[in-house]
Amino acid sequence: MIKEVPTMPIKKTNQDQLPIRFGRPNVNLLVSEKAEVIKLWSLIQQLDFSKFYSKIKKIGAPNYKPEVMLTLVLMAISDGITSSRKIEKLCSVHTEYIFVAEWGTPDHSTIARFITNNKEEIIEIGKQIIVLANQSGLSRFKELAMDGTKIQSYSSQIHSYTEAKLNEQIIRIEKAIKTNIEIMKGNDIKETEKEKRNKKNTEMIQSLEICNLSKIKLVERKKTLYPQHREKHQINVKENDARYVSRISGCGYNVQYVVDTSTGLIVVNEVMTDQNDAHAFKPNVEKVEEILGNDPKQKFIADSGYSNGETLSFIEEREIDALVNDIAGQKGLPTKEEIIDHISKFNFRHYIYIKNENRYMCPNSKYLEETEEDVYECKECMDCQFKERCCTKKESKVINQTDFQKQRIAMMGKEGHAASMNRRKIVERKFGQLKWNLGLKRFTRKQLEGARVETALIALSINLYSILRHYFSNLPQKTTILKHLFIQLLNNLRFTGNYIISPKFLLIF
Repeated sequence: MIKEVPTMPIKKTNQDQLPIRFGRPNVNLLVSEKAEVIKLWSLIQQLDFSKFYSKIKKIGAPNYKPEVMLTLVLMAISDGITSSRKIEKLCSVHTEYIFVAEWGTPDHSTIARFITNNKEEIIEIGKQIIVLANQSGLSRFKELAMDGTKIQSYSSQIHSYTEAKLNEQIIRIEKAIKTNIEIMKGNDIKETEKEKRNKKNTEMIQSLEICNLSKIKLVERKKTLYPQHREKHQINVKENDARYVSRISGCGYNVQYVVDTSTGLIVVNEVMTDQNDAHAFKPNVEKVEEILGNDPKQKFIADSGYSNGETLSFIEEREIDALVNDIAGQKGLPTKEEIIDHISKFNFRHYIYIKNENRYMCPNSKYLEETEEDVYECKECMDCQFKERCCTKKESKVINQTDFQKQRIAMMGKEGHAASMNRRKIVERKFGQLKWNLGLKRFTRKQLEGARVETALIALSINLYSILRHYFSNLPQKTTILKHLFIQLLNNLRFTGNYIISPKFLLIF
């Protein structure tokens, strides 16, 4: 059968001519001069990468510039990509990645090794961005909100054991090692089989060592818990620092963000092993001071998860301007129907303190009057229908007002409490961006150090793109103001920190 040739005009191609030769155009012709990647690259070039360069060996194959590698990683994260193999592929097919890498294609192992070998330096770069924003006047960081969220660890829950289960696992491994050694002593075993069993034996001995070390850590950790929680407490043998969190139905870490309420910039990002936020307020404030210095005008906002004696005492001793939410009295008194259906026993949050009258009101609208200093007692408990839920051991309800309760009452009486709590929601939006837009619902790096560098990279990416999109795009009005601010910096030549800005930064306008 003769193939019919179409009579319509066909565009000529050179794809059938061998050998195929591709000319690589200048990378500056690949992207628009107004492209976001141009601004991002210009901004990153102003940062101090000296610590990265100090770690590069003087012998061996040439290295990619640290600023190139970091820019590629941050661009990928902004697209929800954390795989080093996918980043390697993007360097071959995506024009913006080709522009940054200048037709280079870093191997996936090179990308992964760059992150692994520069964990502390990456975290330091994140601090530089905040210093830059502060000294340039992009933000004064006067009001900071903090919150935490739980994210699953790389290792899953199946690697978690209680002490009893861990003992069973140790006995099982010891028995398997012993059996394997006895088989290897036999004369009829082949040499190839002997090698396989020897290799397996080495792996089991390593697993045994891990289990024994995990058991020691588990026993020490259980001493810090309440007795009723010790028996069921687990440890993950793959990641000892990861704790079981019921909210995520697995092992994970507590990610802390401290966010500037005016710009949304993430000032502090930290990964903790605590299962709640109770002890996170103080370290968060100290990290802010480490980056921005001690500013008495700074105000901190936190939710009720941070409310405890340690936090409130720290605020009082340091005279910090802070608002820590408290669930006590926030919902008002429960109704009688709610008491009957849901409340079996009253606690402190079911009583409202009336400051101007210096007395408490109970859920049954009875008053507790002050009988002596810091002691409040109700005289109307005899005929109360909720007496069994209120005062189980005494004839009348008595509240001893502790220092902690006084601190809580003082905190709740501060001005602007409701408005500040509303601004605190900006942290939730950052967590939404972290989990849903960027897809980080489970860490892709092992151990606490891996989780920290991954969180630092994501926060750095969010901050950089926030600065670019919020300040450096469609800004005919803002451009003049920002130029003036940066020119002022250039006249001063140095920050209060250790970072100096280059005149090249103004080219992004």
